[in-house]
Amino acid sequence: GITVTTPSSGNTIKYGTVSGTYGSTTPRTITDAGNTTVYYQVTTSDGNTKTGSYTCYMDKANCPITVKEGSTELSSSSVVTLTYPTTKTLTATSSCGNAVSISSGNQSYVTVSGKTLSPVKVTSSNITMTASTTASDNFNAASATFLAKVNRGSCTVSFSNGTLSGTSGTLTYNGSGTTGTFGASRTGNGTLSVASSNENAATVSLSNGTVTATWVGAGSGDATASTTITVSSGQTDQYNACSKTYTLTTAKAANTLTLSAASGSVTYPT
Repeated sequence: GITVTTPSSGNTIKYGTVSGTYGSTTPRTITDAGNTTVYYQVTTSDGNTKTGSYTCYMDKANCPITVKEGSTELSSSSVVTLTYPTTKTLTATSSCGNAVSISSGNQSYVTVSGKTLSPVKVTSSNITMTASTTASDNFNAASATFLAKVNRGSCTVSFSNGTLSGTSGTLTYNGSGTTGTFGASRTGNGTLSVASSNENAATVSLSNGTVTATWVGAGSGDATASTTITVSSGQTDQYNACSKTYTLTTAKAANTLTLSAASGSVTYPT
């Protein structure tokens, strides 16, 4: 406000927002950042009047940002771990109430929608994420950083019934080209492959999610043979490798003995 030193009492001071209009005896309160011009009129106790103005400058205030994962506040060294394909939604607020946005330092690995982080593929190093606000009339722009990394998701191979059981099976010879099948699938996006541990018992192939086992041989005499069939899904940028085994037994066909009634002998007294 204005202070009159001479005369020291009996003076009237009025303030206005424009020159020539002075409607308040209360000094103006400055609430907005930037330059503000205050106009005043002083009428002294001896009848003199003086008008003038002065300019006040108020700096914009800072507006700190807080980012949290659950209840944990993140710092510049904090790491948000994402496991493909699961997303995480953070909270991000500013002390002044300005809207906060989050951006990714590398969208090839982590993308952001609103405050939700989505993994794209596994990271070899941490990605810098930035939470920011734009400047407003009374507050400066602000930013805060944290880190994010992406781990591969887990992979599982599953079997289902075909002509063979989806748990384990026995393949009995029934002529040239004896085969049996079961289904194979996996979570994830790896390429499936199949292998037989004993190709003297059976060979295997895989096409469109169906494993086909082809009978090759069994044990000597009436013995059976067995092979462990392994179905594998390869590692990708999103998923770990995984595999599952299937036990297949190979057996020979049963022999059938037929006796002819056209000849033979009978021993007395039968």
